[in-house]
Amino acid sequence: MTQAAPDSITVVENTDEQRFEAHLDGELVGVVEYIPLPGKIVATHTEVSPRHEGAGIGSSLVTGVMEQLRRDRRRLQPQCPYVRSWLQRHEEYSDIVDPTTPR
Repeated sequence: MTQAAPDSITVVENTDEQRFEAHLDGELVGVVEYIPLPGKIVATHTEVSPRHEGAGIGSSLVTGVMEQLRRDRRRLQPQCPYVRSWLQRHEEYSDIVDPTTPR
């Protein structure tokens, strides 16, 4: 398992693939897949490479997604169990969650 400091992770949106990607030293190490909708995304799946599980990649990735959505003034509808769980621990991002999202 590779340990990585959250600030060494780069999160970028790949609109062609409809996902956000986490890169560590140029290597793709995680993704949040989504469905784009007007003014929001529906997060459907989060995955971190097995070599990097437990190193904080997933949390850094979702933080990066939330920050990008906030900058773009987009909302999030979390269907992915990981993203839903992460949001329960990070209430500071509740303003980004689409209010029509079932609880």
